[in-house]
Amino acid sequence: MIVESDSEIVADTLLGLCAPPTIVSNVLTSIAYKFQDFRSVQVSHVKRQDNKSAYLLAKFAKEIDNI
Repeated sequence: MIVESDSEIVADTLLGLCAPPTIVSNVLTSIAYKFQDFRSVQVSHVKRQDNKSAYLLAKFAKEIDNI
């Protein structure tokens, strides 16, 4: 599985390089725990401007959720 995040803190936390921010620690800990279900996991940080597809998809999903 390949995980890309435009948040360097999130990517570093999932890589085990730093402790998760308190406000999202439960979410990131749960995500990291789920990595055990995959044979291979790659986590990387991508710049926000290079991640437009994910941004647009999240924006679309948010609009659907508000309907």
